[in-house]
Amino acid sequence: MFRSRRSENYFVFLGKKAAIILAVLLCSYGNPALAHKGDSLSHKTDTTYFTSLSNLLSVYLYGYTRFSTLEFVNSDNKAPVDYSPNANFNLGLGFSYRWMGLSAAFNFRFINHDDALYGHSENIDLEAEITTRRTLWNGGFQTFQGYYWKNVDDYIKDWNTEDSVPIRPDIGSFSFNVNGIYVMNHNKFSFRAAYSNSEWQHKTAGSWLFGGYVSAYGVTGDSSLIPRSLDASYPTFDSLVTLGAFTLGGAAGYTRTWVFRDHFFVNATLFLGLSFQASEATGFSDQVLYQESSVAPKTHFRLAVGYNSNKSYFGVSVISESFLAKHKKSSQLNFNYGLVRLYYGRRFNITSGKHHS
Repeated sequence: MFRSRRSENYFVFLGKKAAIILAVLLCSYGNPALAHKGDSLSHKTDTTYFTSLSNLLSVYLYGYTRFSTLEFVNSDNKAPVDYSPNANFNLGLGFSYRWMGLSAAFNFRFINHDDALYGHSENIDLEAEITTRRTLWNGGFQTFQGYYWKNVDDYIKDWNTEDSVPIRPDIGSFSFNVNGIYVMNHNKFSFRAAYSNSEWQHKTAGSWLFGGYVSAYGVTGDSSLIPRSLDASYPTFDSLVTLGAFTLGGAAGYTRTWVFRDHFFVNATLFLGLSFQASEATGFSDQVLYQESSVAPKTHFRLAVGYNSNKSYFGVSVISESFLAKHKKSSQLNFNYGLVRLYYGRRFNITSGKHHS
């Protein structure tokens, strides 16, 4: 997928580091039986604030799309060079019961048929999320191959982006991340109610969050990632072909779910971090442009809006991650990626054979 031999080796090196840490964390905390056992031994939760629905069989329809944006920024320019892949909207079906769950989604061509305008993008996406009573563990690996210049009209004023956009099939990106979040107010607040729908939040509640993260990400192309006409505005990135980074840091934040009439809810979560970051940029013929170690910020944001009951549930959620790789000469890359998900589900009591109302 990544054509530069040096870039490929560097990405593999970064990916292996993150993969080892992900495997250790998920093996340690990811056993569902242990997670539920740990919950049962924890402090008693306040059932006036939330209750468990995991004893009901949940069957749901869902749709989602992944996004990934690459924003090359220079302090002298008001608008970044903004690349985006032609992401698809996928539809799927899933179920969950107690600690078990399975889902599958597919790309239907009658929904996604704009390759002629934005080009074709290939995507590999692996994700695992484990929510215990006190913690939230999230890990993912994502790649995109094929981007287009989204805001070309910011530089060429008479360009009509509804007719055509510059396509860069050579640009590829990858991201690998693990987040570990500890929920302080775990007796009254539930992440599961807002994002896995296995619990029901009855009253408004929030919590401070603390934790850490590890990530690796990179972007590469067959030629300069910055359009040649903008070389003078991006002196650091004018011959940039590959940029990769590895980060390890700590973070803190806050989450809150507002509940209306017991059934409707809105959750907002903001998790801000600072990390040690090692980055490397290469140019033509694998020439190393710079290698740096620095302190870098990170943003993890979540938003969920929905309806919940014993019988049915529906809603929409957004999860996004943002990283920044900044060179000391002022040029920087903002790397943003995430997920938008829609869902509708029904619940059934298969123990007694009666459908809950």
